[in-house]
Amino acid sequence: MKATHPVSLLRRLGISDGPAAAAIIISVCLQYLFLAKLWEGYPLRYMGDAIHPNVVLSMISLTVLGAIVIAAASLNRWRNGTNAASKLERPAVNTSFDSIRSALEHIAARSTLPSPPGLLYTPKNGDALEARERVTPPGDAVVVGLNQRIRQRDRPRAFEAMLGHEVSHLELAETRLEIWARRGILLHFRTLGWAVALFCLVLGFIDRRGIGSHPSLGGFIPVFDGAVFAGLSSQFAVLMLSSAIVFVYSYYFVVRREHVHDFRGSQLAGTDALADVFAAQRPPAFRPFDAFKDFFNLHPDPAARHRAIRNRDLILISVILYPLVMSGLQPLTLLLTAGWRDFFGVSREAWNLGLTVASGLFLYAVLRADLARLGLGLLLDPRRYALFVPIYALVAGLATQIPRIVLEVLYGWRHEFSLDQIADRIWSGTLIGGGRIALMTAAILGLLAFLNGVRIAATGETRPGKWSAIGDVVAAILVVGAFTIASLSSLQFVIGVLAFCAPLIFACAIFFALVCRCLDCGRRRTSALRLSTRCSCGRDHLSLPKLWTRHPFEVQLSVPNQVDIKGREKPA
Repeated sequence: MKATHPVSLLRRLGISDGPAAAAIIISVCLQYLFLAKLWEGYPLRYMGDAIHPNVVLSMISLTVLGAIVIAAASLNRWRNGTNAASKLERPAVNTSFDSIRSALEHIAARSTLPSPPGLLYTPKNGDALEARERVTPPGDAVVVGLNQRIRQRDRPRAFEAMLGHEVSHLELAETRLEIWARRGILLHFRTLGWAVALFCLVLGFIDRRGIGSHPSLGGFIPVFDGAVFAGLSSQFAVLMLSSAIVFVYSYYFVVRREHVHDFRGSQLAGTDALADVFAAQRPPAFRPFDAFKDFFNLHPDPAARHRAIRNRDLILISVILYPLVMSGLQPLTLLLTAGWRDFFGVSREAWNLGLTVASGLFLYAVLRADLARLGLGLLLDPRRYALFVPIYALVAGLATQIPRIVLEVLYGWRHEFSLDQIADRIWSGTLIGGGRIALMTAAILGLLAFLNGVRIAATGETRPGKWSAIGDVVAAILVVGAFTIASLSSLQFVIGVLAFCAPLIFACAIFFALVCRCLDCGRRRTSALRLSTRCSCGRDHLSLPKLWTRHPFEVQLSVPNQVDIKGREKPA
C-alpha cells in the first residue's frame, strides 16, 4: 500500500468532514435569512405605525456597515499578524539548533514528505512550535522558539513527537484550512452577534401604542417593551440552538484534527512520550473554568490529548455531546426556513415534502462521518462499540426533540402556563409524533452504523471508496424514508414507504458482500455480513487500522508507513 496519512485513510473509509461542512455552511446562511425574515416581520412591517422609519433605516444601515467593518478589521488583523510573524522568522543556522534539525530530518524521512522542511526560529515567542505551509520558496518549514532547544535536550523523544505533530500538518497540507476554519467561525459569530444586537436594539423602539403623527427627536425614543421581546423568545431560541450546532461542529472538526496530528506525530517518532507531556500539563484538580476556556477556544484539553495517545484512539467518537447537539439540526432546518414558503410562492404540499427531504439529508450529512466511525469501531473494538452504537443512536434520536421541548417551555412561559400544563403539552407532543420521530431516528442510525461496518469490512482499506457513492445514496434514502414514515399520518402511505425501505436495507448489505472480492483468493466477501474483516484464506482486509490501534507506536512504522498488498507488514 502506498504511504498514507491517517486522515487520508479515514477519508477512504468514509470518515470525511465534507458533507457535514456543507450542511453547516448552509445552516449559517439560513441563520442570516432567518434574521432577515425577522426584520421583515417586525420593524419593516410596523414601520411608520409602531416605529419611525428613521429608526429602521438607520439601524439597517448600521447593521450592514458594522458587519463590513467587523469583517474588514478581522481580516486585516489576521493578515498583519501573519506578516509580522513571518518577518521575524529567520533560518536556524546556528549550531545550537543542530539537534533539532537532525531530529526534524529523521522525522521527515519517516513521513510522506518528498523532502525535509526548513527549520526557522523566531525570537518573539520562545515556546513557539508551528508549521508553515508555503508554495513559494523557501517552501514548507517548521518554526521553533528559542526555548525549544532546552526541551529537545531534556526530553528528546517527546520533542521528536512534537516535531512529528508539525510534520503531520505539512503532510496533510491543510493547515490553512484548519486555521481558516477557526477564523471563519469566529468571524461568523462576531457578525451574527452584531446583527442580533442591532435587531434587539431596534425592537426597543417599537411602541405598540403607536408613534403618532409628529414624534419627537425624529422617532429615536426607546420604549423597550418587554412584551415585544417575550413574543420573539422562540425566534431567539432558534438562533441560539442553531448557533450551538455551528459551534459544536467547528469544535469537533478542529479538535479531532489536533488529535490525529498527535497520533501521527507519535507514529513518526515511534513513541508515546507525547502523552507524558500532556499528562504534565494537566492541572492537579479539575478546574471547570479551564475546561470551558479550552472548549470555547476550539482547542483540546491536555487530559483528552493524553487519553487519545495512550489509547491510540484513531476513531475519536463522541457518543453524547456531538449527537446531542448536532441532531437538533433536523427540526431546526424546518424552523429556520419558516415564513419563506409564501415568499417563494410554493404550494404547501411541495414545501412540506421538500423540507422533509432536506431535513433528513441535513441530519445524515452531519452524522455521516460518525456513522462510519461507529462502523469502523464495530470492526476494531466490537465489544466497546456494540455498546456505543445504541447509545449514540438513542441520544441522536432523543436530541431531535430538544428544539420542540425548548419552544414548548417558552410558549408556556409566555402564556403563563403552569409547570404541569407545560409538561402535559410536551408529553402529548411526544405521544403524537415526537416519540415516533425519535425512535425512528434511533433505529435508522443504528442500522446505518451496522451497514457502514459491513461496507468497510467488505471493501477493505485498499479500495474502500469504490462503492461509497452507492452506500451514501442508500443511506440518504433510508434517512429520508425514516422521516417520511414518522411524519405521515396515513397508514397506507407508511406501509408503502416501509415496504420500500426495508428490502433496501438488506439489499445494500448483501450487495457489498457479493460484489466485493478478496484480493488474494477472489472469494466474495460474505463474511462481511457478520462484521468480519478476515477472509477464509487468511487475508485481513483492515490490517492497517488494526496495526495502528492495537500495537505500540514503536512498531507501527517499521518500514515508513507501508504495508504490502496482502495486508502484512513488510519486514524492516
